[in-house]
Amino acid sequence: MAMWTLYMGSHNINLVADNERNYTIKSVMIHENYNSSSLENDLALVITDIPIEYNNHTSPLCIPDPGHSYKAGDICYIAGWGVTHGRITLVLFYYRVVVSW
Repeated sequence: MAMWTLYMGSHNINLVADNERNYTIKSVMIHENYNSSSLENDLALVITDIPIEYNNHTSPLCIPDPGHSYKAGDICYIAGWGVTHGRITLVLFYYRVVVSW
């Protein structure tokens, strides 16, 4: 894991921002029901070598209570980098989405 780095406060992965902080990842715990084919339960807990310092540009992820359920029409927000429409995104994206099931 010593080769992995967590970037906090980054917006464009090609640029280093003034508010960006980097942390060495000590361990990763992948969700026990993660499915690499469907990406269901694509969630992991990342442990850093030192505590993360939050600021106006970074905050912890909000996870709903275990009993919470979503219904069709609920509004959610997603953010991240990755492959969208066959292209790799370099700038953090943030979308408002409507639950459809």
